[in-house]
This record gives sequence, C-alpha cells and structure tokens, in this order.
Amino acid sequence: MGRVGRRLPGVRWLARIDMAGPVPVHRPELGPCWLWTGETNEQGYGYIVVGGRKVSLARYVYERAHGPLPEGYEPDHACHDPRVCPPGPECPHRACGNLGHLEAVTHRENVLRSGAPTAINAAKVECLHGHPLTGDPVRVEGVFYPGGTIYVPPKRPTHRYCLICKNREAAEVKRLRRECERLLIETAGGAGEQLTFG
Repeated sequence: MGRVGRRLPGVRWLARIDMAGPVPVHRPELGPCWLWTGETNEQGYGYIVVGGRKVSLARYVYERAHGPLPEGYEPDHACHDPRVCPPGPECPHRACGNLGHLEAVTHRENVLRSGAPTAINAAKVECLHGHPLTGDPVRVEGVFYPGGTIYVPPKRPTHRYCLICKNREAAEVKRLRRECERLLIETAGGAGEQLTFG
C-alpha cells in the first residue's frame, strides 16, 4: 500500500463517490466513471485531506489499489478524451475515482494525452505555413542545415520549430540588417545629409 493508503484506514472515501457517472464515449469498455462528490480544487480535480494535507483523489485511489506510484509517474484518467471532453474544470473525468480508470504514466505522457496547448503542438505534423515537421531534429544553435525540417534548440529540448521558416526568418533579418546599414551610411546617421570626404 502507498504512503497515503496506510494513513487512512478502510474505504471511507467510497461514501463520497457516485458510481453512476458517465461512461466514456471513446472507451465504453471501461464502464462508468465514479464521480467524486467531495471537495475539488480550482481545476476540478477531487482531493482528500489526509493528516491535514490535501492529497489528489486520483493518487490516493491509485495507491490504495496498486501500491505506491513508481518514481517519476503520476496517475492519469484513461476515461478522459480531449476530443470530446469540455476543457478545464468542467471535464467530469477530473473528479473520477474509478480504480479501473487510472493509469500510472510519466508527466510528459499525461500532458500529451491532455489536450492542452503543449499536446496540441506536439501532435502537429506541419507548421503554420504548411511545411512538414518531419525528419530528424537539427540541434545545432545558430546553424541551420537542410535535410530535416525540425529545429530543436539545445536549451529548450522539448520545443521544436520549422527549420524552413527559421531559415527564411534568418535570411529576412539579415536582409533588413543590411538595408539598415545601407540607409545609415547614405543618410549620415539619419540626418538626411550626404557624407562627403575631402
């Protein structure tokens, strides 16, 4: 049993569960959600107070059923589908306490399943201009190589950018810089007078 499971004896939390919740449309084989009727946080997730500390309902239930979560893992609701669920606290699955609906996943996997902006961007196969986001990422700062179409900055390894657009942007910045230098020379620093050497 997990750390939390040993502290709260019995199954008192079941008294605050509505086992006749909605059945997930995308996975009806899971059965109905068990909706938490107790307190929820501002994001809509259920929680239990254990020893004066708020504990996530999903974590508590998972650890009661399966033992402690592995290091680096967190509970995720298999009943949640961002394609059909309302966003934010209105999603009923955030308050689900069904033991069979909880899976241990990494934080990254949880975010990618969520429908959050990070998940939406990670699922994109092309940039805003229609260039494919495929191939091996190029990870060299300041140097853009043809071949792959994804640029991943070394200091932000979870971000990716369209290499074609990045190259176009770099070329445009270079062109504008040259144009500014030309204008500065022609106008003597912006005063509008021609430089004469004599």
